[in-house]
Amino acid sequence: MKKIICIATTILLLCVILTGCTGNASFFKSGSVTGFSGSQRGTSMNARFTSFNGDRGAYITLKQSDRISIKYALACEDGTLTLTFENKDGIVLFTNSETTGTEVITVDSDQRYILRLTGKKAKGSYDISWSINP
Repeated sequence: MKKIICIATTILLLCVILTGCTGNASFFKSGSVTGFSGSQRGTSMNARFTSFNGDRGAYITLKQSDRISIKYALACEDGTLTLTFENKDGIVLFTNSETTGTEVITVDSDQRYILRLTGKKAKGSYDISWSINP
């Protein structure tokens, strides 16, 4: 009986630990996409697509004075592809379209921020990753 309890406790503990490995981000998607190949996990998201209309992104919980470094590469052959970082009230703190770079943002309050990629009849690819420095 003790062995069963020990195994069950170990499994439960592993589930809790592994769930925490994705950091403080949860992903979302809406709209339509065709010819899609990519992933969203941990602190990154990337894809290639032939048609993307909608949003994909991550909700990221940050504390006051945290610095988030966002590295991005956007390639759009057709339509538009826009990356934004905004607070919970929808105020845009950073926006960029169809380019490559790194943006470092220091946030001013504890809240859940949104890193959003919006496609409008877009064809192309994106590769986005981020790190958080308290």
